[in-house]
Amino acid sequence: MLRRIFYLSIFFVSLNLFAGTELFAQRVARGTPSIYKVTMIKLEMSQNSGTTWFTVADSQLELDIASVEAGQKAGDWVSNVSLPIGTYNRMRHTVSATFKMRGYAYYNTTNRTYFTTPNGISNVVGNVTDTSQMPSYGEQSITISEGGEVSGGRVVHEEEDNIAISADAPMRERVTFDVTNTLDLYQEGVNYVFYPAPPVVDSIPQ
Repeated sequence: MLRRIFYLSIFFVSLNLFAGTELFAQRVARGTPSIYKVTMIKLEMSQNSGTTWFTVADSQLELDIASVEAGQKAGDWVSNVSLPIGTYNRMRHTVSATFKMRGYAYYNTTNRTYFTTPNGISNVVGNVTDTSQMPSYGEQSITISEGGEVSGGRVVHEEEDNIAISADAPMRERVTFDVTNTLDLYQEGVNYVFYPAPPVVDSIPQ
């Protein structure tokens, strides 16, 4: 049960925030980040369509889902939770609107490699894979603009669901992430920007 809860709490972020990106920009290339940090803030569930809520997790947790340690930390975030037995038909997720990523992507049309830096996106000529040839290469913060579900630097998203909690539901999970090709390069007019794409998420009860 909880593996599905956590899958949704991580996956919805990219799925919902970036689904509309192509309305304003065109994705032109993809890369695999070596850092992909997501900050989880709160996860809640409701049995009565949102009239009252039960808290599954309520502690800020920054996860670098590109790291090998992320899986255990993610599982611990929703482990050992005591929820009343029953069916839950609504979820509410709160996450930071800022992601932190490090990586690069080659765009063949411009013959340039675009890469993250602490001060924003930069680029060098050619298909470069040696990061020592990328000036100021490093971790970049990517913040989603205010509006819709994004307010005050947080994203609060609600969705309908149908999750049954039983006495024998597994309460401890180990989560795995595959971040291959999750650093998306978009062209916005004459400018280029990076956005995160959804990772592939799986988990195993422990």
